[in-house]
Amino acid sequence: MLTKAQRLANAKSGATTLDSINEEENITVRVYQNSAVATSRVTIKGQYGGQLTSGQYRSTHVWVKGPAGWQLVSNQLTALPRK
Repeated sequence: MLTKAQRLANAKSGATTLDSINEEENITVRVYQNSAVATSRVTIKGQYGGQLTSGQYRSTHVWVKGPAGWQLVSNQLTALPRK
């Protein structure tokens, strides 16, 4: 779990780089008044925190609509079992 500042520092340092990220299927968006949850399956290739990573993940994004519009407030990737 990283804060926004930690994620930005990680990206700026070059420890996290993405060669590719492809949303594949099962994209679902559910809206609940001023919030929304988007889920999908993605395939990622790259480096995270200095370690090579690749594979399929379940992606979850949580958005909240405020006075300035929609803002991403949380995202999570969960590795799916390799086939």
